[in-house]
Amino acid sequence: MESGNHPFVWVQGVVWLLAFAWLIYVLGRRQESAKRKQAEAALRESREHYRSLFEGNPHPMWVYDIETLRFLAVNDAALQHYGYSLEEFLSMTIKDIRPAEDVPLLVDTIAKLGSGLRHSGRWRHRKKDGTLIDVEVMSHGIQFGTHPARFVLVSDVTETQRTLEALRRSEEKYRDLFENANDAIFIVDSGLRYVDVNNKGVELLGYSRDELLAMRILDLIPPEQVPRSSQEFEKLRNRGAYEKFVGKVRTRDGRWLDVEVSSSAIMTDGKIAGSRDIMRDITVRKKMEDDLLRAQKLESLGVLAGGLAHDFNNLLTAVLGNIMLAKMDSRPGDGRQEWLEEAERASYRARDLTQQLLTFSRGGAPIKRTIALDGLIRDAASFSLRGSHSRCEMTFPDALLPVEADEGQLSQVINNLVINAVQAMPEGGTVRISCENTALGADSGLPLPAGNYVKVSIVDRGVGIPPEHLKTVFDPYFTTKEKGSGLGLATSYSIIKRHEGHISVESQVGVGTTFSIFLPASTADVRTEAVVEHRSIRGTGRVLVVDDEPMIREVASKILASQGYEVESAPDGQIALVRYAKARQQGNPFDVVILDLTIPGGLGGKETIKKLLEIDPQARAIVSSGYSNDPIMAQFNEYGFKGVAAKPYTIKILSQAVHDAMHDGHREP
Repeated sequence: MESGNHPFVWVQGVVWLLAFAWLIYVLGRRQESAKRKQAEAALRESREHYRSLFEGNPHPMWVYDIETLRFLAVNDAALQHYGYSLEEFLSMTIKDIRPAEDVPLLVDTIAKLGSGLRHSGRWRHRKKDGTLIDVEVMSHGIQFGTHPARFVLVSDVTETQRTLEALRRSEEKYRDLFENANDAIFIVDSGLRYVDVNNKGVELLGYSRDELLAMRILDLIPPEQVPRSSQEFEKLRNRGAYEKFVGKVRTRDGRWLDVEVSSSAIMTDGKIAGSRDIMRDITVRKKMEDDLLRAQKLESLGVLAGGLAHDFNNLLTAVLGNIMLAKMDSRPGDGRQEWLEEAERASYRARDLTQQLLTFSRGGAPIKRTIALDGLIRDAASFSLRGSHSRCEMTFPDALLPVEADEGQLSQVINNLVINAVQAMPEGGTVRISCENTALGADSGLPLPAGNYVKVSIVDRGVGIPPEHLKTVFDPYFTTKEKGSGLGLATSYSIIKRHEGHISVESQVGVGTTFSIFLPASTADVRTEAVVEHRSIRGTGRVLVVDDEPMIREVASKILASQGYEVESAPDGQIALVRYAKARQQGNPFDVVILDLTIPGGLGGKETIKKLLEIDPQARAIVSSGYSNDPIMAQFNEYGFKGVAAKPYTIKILSQAVHDAMHDGHREP
């Protein structure tokens, strides 16, 4: 039975095996189909995703054939950006959107591209309307169907390029303005270190750019200026800027410049990272301002000094006149004669002092004529060097131009400056004086109009003047000498100023001092005039003395009477006119009238001479004053006077003036 059932069982097993195998096959086919469908779905999804990325990308994208360079696919962004339709794009090559001059480089670049991702740089593309745009191009080698191709992504950087170009031009413009500015510009960090400097800054300070960039602000300013500079930087921190700061800065050759600095903060992340400092050299301007201030100071003091000198000269006239009269009554060998001579010498010294006061006051008007400077300087310098241990070297050009000057006042200037030079060299030395013709332009830096000048330089190699004293050497009563009056340089300054010139000083302690004088050159010929010796001249005639000071009237009357004249006096011009007219009507006229220029509360000399000439056009008058605050004393003949007698006058001066006036003389005694 078992053996009989065996075939059936075997067949049944085969059937079941075949059935199971079929089932496995069917199931496998179904699973394979499902996978294929899934893959197809994934591929479709991937293609859709790719198309979405390609079509929807905001940047222009395309695919081109590597062999023909023809466009194979173009996205919407490219169509919109370039202005072509899809059909137009697909009928073109990538060469068609390039300027013709860029095509050779394009072909060469494509030939060198590999299959991987490449950044092919910046190019120019042409839109349909002809507009050129700047683009950045990224590309990657792909297989597009049966075509070897490149996938391209384009970024339009035209606006970026324009912005960068504008920024570049702006930076170039800033750099040009920075480097070529007329003022020095420094960029400073928060530690007060220089981080940049323009060409003018290098030129102004004399350091190289590298030297300056290794320095701090504090390395270039005087120690006493450090606290002020620190305060100004604090203002900068608090306010973001500060008003103009005036101080000093040291150049590479050791000079100190006066500078004006304005500063603004440089901000980084809301904090002050440094400052932008604009520095202007005001050394010349400061010097001119100092000169102007000095002139204004001298003018103010001159008014006071002139008034004092006027009153003092009136007193001296009486003192000196009476001394001379007393000497005339004393006999030689008399002990009183010696005392009187000593008093007379003291009076002359007092007169010289008041003359210096007058010179830098408004009363020091020079009486000018055309002169040659070389002779005047030789005489004045030689006189000043007598008895000293110093000698003088003088240099004059052959064609030195003449000047219009008051010889007496200019001699006084040379005398003062040479004496100063000698005193600066107590052990002796050489004073060097030189003259030269020079032409000054409008930009000379001196407070003088453009024109031709004669420059006089007086140089010593003495102790020098400390920097803190240089600004005050021309101030009245300033002196560092034990026996100095402080009027020598102040007087010299006023004299040169009244000659429409300029005087300046340069000095270095331990090296020496140089005074420079500029005087306007004259085109007139030098006239040699005979020297007039003042001498006592007796005479006869009637003289009317007009002065508000009784002591002046008295001493003048005594002096003239001692010389043989008949004298009357009057306290002011109004009374004098009445007496002059009355004497003329009585047939006993006055031959000369001496008029005081200034009579407070009465008719002074200027007004009296006008009325006097109306009464008698042939009237002879002499103007006299202790303070010439009017050009009449220098130009007396232009106002109708025949002579001038400055107070305090001596017997010789007064008698000479009266004699010359009676004989129609027109020279100053």
